[in-house]
Amino acid sequence: MNEAILLEPNYAPAWHQRGLMYMHIGRNENALDDFQSAVRCDGKHLDSRLRIAAIHHQAERFAEAEVAWLAVLAQDPDHTVARTRLAECEGNLAKV
Repeated sequence: MNEAILLEPNYAPAWHQRGLMYMHIGRNENALDDFQSAVRCDGKHLDSRLRIAAIHHQAERFAEAEVAWLAVLAQDPDHTVARTRLAECEGNLAKV
């Protein structure tokens, strides 16, 4: 994946795939960086947006997760998981 990214740094699927690999080995912050790179390359890369939101949500960074879930919903307004997770974020942020 590293070589693919070096050869074509604006290819969102390469960033996404490397992010998935990082997630698989438990390096979520590295994965987050790669998913964010995928979105910078292709603002409509929904799978990366979903992963970004999920990483923030799992880490209980609810303010960041809320923004990320809203970005998913801006692209796919009917996304059920994003709506559910956004409501969870709002509930957790209201407690603070």
